[in-house]
Amino acid sequence: MPRYLDHNPRTVVIAAMGPSIVDIFADTLTQESVPDFADEVWAINMSANVIWHDLVFWMDDLAHQQSFKPGLFALLRRRGKPVITTKAYPDILPFSYDFPIEEVSRIGIPVFGKPYLNNSIAMALGYALWKGVKLVKIYGADFSYPNRDYAES
Repeated sequence: MPRYLDHNPRTVVIAAMGPSIVDIFADTLTQESVPDFADEVWAINMSANVIWHDLVFWMDDLAHQQSFKPGLFALLRRRGKPVITTKAYPDILPFSYDFPIEEVSRIGIPVFGKPYLNNSIAMALGYALWKGVKLVKIYGADFSYPNRDYAES
């Protein structure tokens, strides 16, 4: 049976790994707290290394990933934040949750017909729609990296 995370944020930040992730600092570094900036911050993959977050989207298979990213997985375990992934592995990350692929795939998109779930950003956005999020702020979703086009080709 799938393990789904129980939460209902209204405003979220999606922080991915592209160069514009630095823009989150311009929007949040202030001498005053901005409590309504976002209900939750969602980190995409390795951005969980550097950004304060409430949730991680790691859509690569955790069993495969842990073998070559042991330091990151130790960090994720230590922080104890939920991780949404393609398949939860409680033995690897006790707080991993399944991505609700069936539920998100049923969301009707009038213009295009079916949701585009081709990468972690698209899956996080689909998840936000499924959860009823009202406002999404996106940082680091630049799909153009100098001298590095193999991952997004």
